[in-house]
Amino acid sequence: MDEAERRILDRLAAGPATLAQLRAALPPEDLDRRALPSMGEPDPFGDVVARLVATGAVADADGVYSLPRH
Repeated sequence: MDEAERRILDRLAAGPATLAQLRAALPPEDLDRRALPSMGEPDPFGDVVARLVATGAVADADGVYSLPRH
């Protein structure tokens, strides 16, 4: 698990969040992931969130992310 994944999971432990709220939880020096990509450009942060959703570590309810209920 990388640092971005840990920060996302830590933020979601406090409650559900949108992608923008998750992005805001990253440190300012993580410019590649904090920056909003232009249309059609890669989104490294979005890729991290998508990977967490795909593995079941994070639930996605219409753009509001949370830790899955067990």
